[in-house]
Amino acid sequence: MNSKKTRQIGSGVIISTVSEGSDSIVYQTLLPEGQLRAVKLFRTKSSPFRVDKKLLESIHHPLVVPVLGSGFYNGLPFLEQQWVSEPTLAELLSTRGAFPLEVCTSVGIMVCKALKALHQLNCPQDDAISFIHGNLRPSNVFLTKDGTIQVTDIGLSTPLAGKEKIEENDNFVKYCSPEKLKGKDSGVKEDIYSLGCILYELITGQAAFSQKKRKRLHRAKRKNRYRRLKRYKLKLPPQLIRLVESCMSKKAKKRPPSIANILEELSGIHLKFTCNLPEDVIDYFVNATEGRIEIGVKRGRVFKVLLTIGISVLLAYYGVMRINITDDNEINLFDILFGQE
Repeated sequence: MNSKKTRQIGSGVIISTVSEGSDSIVYQTLLPEGQLRAVKLFRTKSSPFRVDKKLLESIHHPLVVPVLGSGFYNGLPFLEQQWVSEPTLAELLSTRGAFPLEVCTSVGIMVCKALKALHQLNCPQDDAISFIHGNLRPSNVFLTKDGTIQVTDIGLSTPLAGKEKIEENDNFVKYCSPEKLKGKDSGVKEDIYSLGCILYELITGQAAFSQKKRKRLHRAKRKNRYRRLKRYKLKLPPQLIRLVESCMSKKAKKRPPSIANILEELSGIHLKFTCNLPEDVIDYFVNATEGRIEIGVKRGRVFKVLLTIGISVLLAYYGVMRINITDDNEINLFDILFGQE
């Protein structure tokens, strides 16, 4: 038997390598009971991850992938999480391109709910210290078949009072805030910036910062130069444009004050696209077989839908009976509705 498949890490043995990045390797492991786990092994001892088992395992939320353990493997820190087989936003973007707008708002609403819960957590050692995600990007957000999302990599969350510096790599830089790239800490405003980048990519199908050369990427990020949403030939509500680009403001103080504010505004925008709940929209989108789909009730279709419903109600109420217009004349209901002679 291949010794690689029998290597023990965390609670199980490695059965496959899921992905390899510049800063970590993700393994799929198998427990003796037959359960699957995901283990993220960091490549260097100077990883930004704080190995605090009590803190990580205290985070329980339905929209967050739970941390089940942590430790060291051959001197390197690792994080053990529940295995999620659902696709990530990054995977869906690569196969389907830009999302329908009602899916964009639905995903944004659900991510806001997860971040809001995370930001409200306190560090056991100091109740005054809250947590941020600190590494939010499309590859860290799963879309589930039951219509919800799950945010992963919370093990890289950094306390607002912490001074850890996350190792710069291209995938991280694309979604981190300009001040984070300079080694500065802006607290929850970092997650707000990353959320803006994700919404931008869901809407356009393109990353706001997609430079392939590292120097150009860093330069664009530091100056916060990206193609504005108005330059795309998309029919976007001005309110949505303002919200996304305010989240991506270069200066942290110009971004929305909290995730709660974004959640409220995004929920209002969502209702302009569809009457469906975010969970229902995501459910249909994830389970759809076609790549590009139209979901929900668009604003332009609302009148047609209401007219159809009204006609159906009238037909049911009158039983397609003739109605008297005057004492001497009667007209068929179909004549009134469809203009037949």
